[in-house]
Amino acid sequence: MTENKDIQPLVHLNGSGKKNLEAQYREASDALHDALAKLPRPHARDYYPLGDDAFKKARAKFDAQFAAIDEIRMQIEDTLMQIVDQG
Repeated sequence: MTENKDIQPLVHLNGSGKKNLEAQYREASDALHDALAKLPRPHARDYYPLGDDAFKKARAKFDAQFAAIDEIRMQIEDTLMQIVDQG
């Protein structure tokens, strides 16, 4: 995934258009913000019957999921800013 990280859309006459590209990337960014807000946070009461370290493992899983979504959100927002900056 990282090998294509630096490729960005180019606004030009035969392309999708700056307004459309901005709208699409903004919508994707907003959806990822919503996903982060809605990602269920683990609560210890849901894990204590599974053992002493179950909640710690659930929290680590949540943290990894949150970080993965947030990384993609940041990449989308970076692309959006590069589109916005194009004339």
